[in-house]
This record gives sequence, structure tokens and C-alpha cells, in this order.
Amino acid sequence: MLRFTPEAFEQRFGAHYLSFYYRYAQAALVLGVLLVSGDFLVDWLATPEVAANWLRLQVALPVLLGGLAYTFLPQARRHWQGVLAGFIVAASLCLFWILLRIDAEGGRGLSSWVGILNFTFLEFYCFIVLGLQFRAALFAGVAILAAFLTTLWWHPNQSSAELAYWSYHVVTLFTLAVGVGWWREFIVRKDFSAQWALEQARAAAEQLAQTKSAFLATMSHEIRTPLNGVLGMNELLMASPLDPEQRGWANAVQVSGRHLLALINDVLDVSRIEAGRLPLEEVAVDLPQVIEDVRLMFAQPAQAKRLTLQMSCAPLPAGVRLLGDPLRLRQVVANLVGNAIKFTSHGGVTVRVQHEGVVAGLAHVRIAVADTGIGIAPEAQGRIFERFSQADGSTTRRFGGTGLGLAICRELAGLMQGHIEVDSQMGRGTRFTVDVKLRVADGSSPSTLDAAEEVPQRLHGTVLLAEDHPVNRAVAIGMLRRLGVAWQVAEDGAAAVELARLHDFDAVLMDCQMPVMDGYAATRAIRAQQGDRARVPIVALTANATPEDEARCRESGMDGFIGKPFTLATLAAALAPWLQAGTDAATAATAPAPLPADRARIDSAVIATLIDLDEAGGSALLREVASGFLAAADTGLAAMDAALAEGRPDAAARLAHTLKSTAGNAGALALSRLFGELERCARNEDLRSARAWLDQSRQEHAQVQTELAELLRELA
Repeated sequence: MLRFTPEAFEQRFGAHYLSFYYRYAQAALVLGVLLVSGDFLVDWLATPEVAANWLRLQVALPVLLGGLAYTFLPQARRHWQGVLAGFIVAASLCLFWILLRIDAEGGRGLSSWVGILNFTFLEFYCFIVLGLQFRAALFAGVAILAAFLTTLWWHPNQSSAELAYWSYHVVTLFTLAVGVGWWREFIVRKDFSAQWALEQARAAAEQLAQTKSAFLATMSHEIRTPLNGVLGMNELLMASPLDPEQRGWANAVQVSGRHLLALINDVLDVSRIEAGRLPLEEVAVDLPQVIEDVRLMFAQPAQAKRLTLQMSCAPLPAGVRLLGDPLRLRQVVANLVGNAIKFTSHGGVTVRVQHEGVVAGLAHVRIAVADTGIGIAPEAQGRIFERFSQADGSTTRRFGGTGLGLAICRELAGLMQGHIEVDSQMGRGTRFTVDVKLRVADGSSPSTLDAAEEVPQRLHGTVLLAEDHPVNRAVAIGMLRRLGVAWQVAEDGAAAVELARLHDFDAVLMDCQMPVMDGYAATRAIRAQQGDRARVPIVALTANATPEDEARCRESGMDGFIGKPFTLATLAAALAPWLQAGTDAATAATAPAPLPADRARIDSAVIATLIDLDEAGGSALLREVASGFLAAADTGLAAMDAALAEGRPDAAARLAHTLKSTAGNAGALALSRLFGELERCARNEDLRSARAWLDQSRQEHAQVQTELAELLRELA
């Protein structure tokens, strides 16, 4: 009866409804206890001389209470319907027997409407209380019907007419209860079947979307590899002697290849967003620098079209620092500015950044990008944020593009708890407004915005620097020299433990990721060997600057925490509690080397710091850091490629971790963030995403390499 297939449906149906009806049965049993108690009280008030009435409290009521108590047992959730059906049948036998005794003592019992009401109550109790297991309810209902009819036949002084009369009524009521129970279960199951089919369709659609995203990601990665080879070889070809016609052909190949690469990058971003694999980084955000980076990116294209490019950024309130993902924020602004320049033939493009206040630790930032271009028709403004969609079919033919940029901007704005709007008039220009929310950094948050702080006073003491990478060592030594601090160097954790045993240092700067013994193990070993000696302060140096990483450093016994790349002010603030401050000037007066022109991918503040840290005020430290980084990146990228190809994500993560800090120390902050994403994906064993970040890192590294080479030539 009502046997549904497949079996998976029955399992899901039971899991969905049985828990609810289990609670419903408990409530119904409580109601049954109240009804039996009420029947006793009414009969006792009407005929107190009938002693059999007390059997309701002595026999029937304990049976119902026993069923109620069973429902609170742990195993009741799995088998409650069959067991409760037995309790209801047992309660029915008790009640019919009690009513029969009441009749024998001259009361109104079984052979009256009291008996019929009790029978009706028990039958509907089966088909309603037992929930959506019709077969269990039917078996219990048949047992109750048989018990009632049997009791009627045993009733003394019962005539055939009375027997037929009451039998007809109870059979009719039984049939009615069966029909109500069957129809109720049929309707509920039919409704659940529709819901189940809808859920299956939704799951299939989600699976299809995931399959599509995985396919797009795989194809994007597979296409990027040979495409990078094509573009690289074509650049070599363009650098060779070519006649004008051949150079025109090569230029066409390069333009088309770059366009195809941009399309692939957009498709890859979309697939990551759909798969939920585009987490945002949370580091210090320098909004003016983000806007300046975009200006440098598009200054030449705007000049080539004789357009003005104006950008302004309102200053933040004093003491307010923002945390977010500057790379993705720059991507949004760059996409909007690129579109504005593309669709504007005269006039210019204006970018304005405003701050709308801070609420609950979140700063509301509004970025407006306005142009004097062709504008967007009102009917097209609603669909330009859809994927692979542009204002009209001729836009792609006239201006090119993938139709994905604005869709990605909308998704990224949403990930930043914001939105994007458009206001445009045909022939008069377009204005895009992006509202995002960035977290306001508290006093303990890591920051990379300390370059503008004042140079700290000199410190006195001796520091053990445990750092395995030569570039990071050179930067740290330059800062310690600038602070007037003496130092010794350990290139791995084991060497740091040995030096700490032989010498009394005023402080230890401990890198967390080192060969032989990492910083966490080295710290524990130093703490274990100190004994009664004074506790030496240990400050962590790590490129992983999340709260979880800081907590791990504290648990291992470290006293401070510095995230890489760090500034002179940050290092001084971390060491000042343990090193004696001097009273002399910060540095001898030296003529600083002239700063080179700004570049899109090299942070000028970092370059200025490296020049400032040089003993002679020249560029020797900068050359050492830049050359060391370029050499490390060349070998590191190839090693990461091999590690990912061989399925060794841990090795790739270690390499990315090292390059993340060295890139930041060399001023390549965007490349440092790319290495950070690569490290995160590798540690999560997401090789597909890790390879995508590696491809982006290669492209960014090529640009950084060119700009660093130009910078070093200028300082020669």
C-alpha cells in the first residue's frame, strides 16, 4: 500500500518527516493522557459507585504513560512508530476491557456512545499520531477494530440487533479513519515527491555549473600555456631584424595574442567566482597608491587618444587604515578606466575616490569613474553586467572586448560587500560608481603602510637574525644597521639554537620557514635550553601575516610578530621594548641618491627605503636586494613549475612562501600577492588554481624584471 520507489525516495522521505512526527506523537500521547483522565473524572462525578471506573487510572493511564516515556529513549527515534502502534493497541485492549466492566456494574460503558467515542478516538489516534507510515497505522487500526468487535461479542445480555447496530457503526468509523489516513499520506508524499524532483533538478543544475566552471578553468589553463609560448617567441621575433611588412605582421600577432590572453584571464576569473574559489586577501590597502597604479597603467593609452586622465583620492581621517585586497580593487578600477578610455574619443576620463564614513569597523569607500564617451542606451544598461554581454552587437566589432569585464567587476564588488551602478546618456558619457566596504585596521593588524612614518631613534643591543634567504637577510641587516643595532646571522633554525646557547642576545628575529629546523621548533628549543637564564625576547618574521599565524607564533613561545615585508618603523617598534634607546641622531647626514621615476609594478616607497637604508646613502643595498630577488625568482618559478607538474604541492608552497617575502622586499608588491595566492592554493592542494596563479606570476615577473633592470640602469 502506497509503496513508493525508488528506495532513495523512501529514505529521504523518512529522514525529512519522521523527526517532526516523532515530536508530534509525544504531544498526542500527552493529549491521550489528558483525555483518559478526563473520562475518569466525568464518570466518577456522574456515577461514583462504579468501581471499575478507577481502572482507567490503574491500568489504561500507565500504558499511555509508558508509551510517552519510551519516546524519550535514544532508540525511540529510529523505531518509534512500530513500538507506539503496540502501545496504542495495548491501551485499546485496556480501555475496552474497562468499559466492559463498567457496563457490568450498571454504568455507561462499551454498549453506548461512550464506547463509540473511545473507538473513534483510538482509530484516528492510529492514523494521525503514527504519522506517515500507513501500513503500521493500518495494522494497528485492524487490531483495534478486532478487539472492539470481540469485546462486543463477550458483552453480557447483548442482543443480536444491538450487536449488529454497534458493529455497523464501528466498521463505518474504521473505514472513514482508513480513508482519511490514506488520503493524508498520499497528499503529503505527492508534495514531497514534487519537492524532491525540484531538489534533484537544482542539484543537477549546480553540478552542471560546476562542471562548466571546471571545464572553463581547465581549458583556460591549457590554452594559456601554449599562448604564453607564442607571445614569448613573437616578442623575440620582434626584437630581431625585420623589414616593415614583417614587423607589421608580428605586431598583428602580438595584438591578437594579447587580446586572446585577456579573454582567457577573464574566463578564468569567472570560473573561479562561480566555483567559489576567489577568496579576497586582507592586507593593508593604500587607496592613493591603488589609484596611482591605475593612472600609470593607462597614462600612455589616454595620451595616445589625446584624452585627459584625472584622478583624485580624498584623504582618510587621521589614524584610519584600511584592510582589503588591493590587487582585486585595482582590477575593478582598471577595468572601468580601460573601458572608459576605449569608448571615449574626445574629452577625458575622471576618477574620484571618496570616503563615506566608518560603521561597525567597516569603511564605506565610493569610487566613481566618469567619461565623455559614446554612452550606453537605457535599455542596454541592465544587461551590460551580464557575462559575455555588451551594449549592442556592434560594440564587439567596433571596439573589441569579451563582455566579461563588468560582470567580474560586479562579482568582485559583491565580494567586498558592495555593488556597482551605472548612469549614462547616449552621446554624453557614462559614470560608473563602485561602493565597497573595507575593514578598518585595529592597532594589532599587520600593515604595510608604515613607510611614511618618522624614522625611529637609534637602539642599542645585539640581535640574532635567523633568516635563510639572502635577500631578506640583506634588507633586515640594512635596517638593523640603520637602527644602530649589532647583529649575528643564522641561516637556519638549528644554527639559531646553537648561537642562542653560546651567546646572550638582547633579542632574536626568527624567520618561521627555514631549512633544517623551522622557526617554531627553533623557538621551542631555545626556550627549553634557557633554564634559569633570563628569557630572551623572540620576534617572529613571517610572510604569513594572518591572525592564525600570529597565534601559532605565540603558542610556540615567541614574544612579537612582524609580517613581511616590513618597514624600518615596524622593526623598530617591535624591538624597542627590549633594546635600549639611544639619544644620538638617527643617521649621519648623507646626501640621498636621487629617486628614479615611478613605475607601475615597483613600489616607490620600498625603493626609497632601500636607498635610505644604505650605509652610504647610495644604491648598493638596492642592487643587492633587486639582483638577489631576480635570481631567486628565475630559479623559483622554474622549480615551482616542476613541483606542480610532479604533484608536489608542499614544495611549491615553500618556494612561493619564500618568493612572497623577497618580492615584497624588492618593491614588487603585486607580484608578492600573486605568490601569496599561489602558496595558499598549493597548501590546499588545489593544483589547478596554483598553476593559474603561477602563470599570472610569470607575466608579472617579466614586467617586474624589466622595470627593475631599467631602475638599476638609471641608478648606475
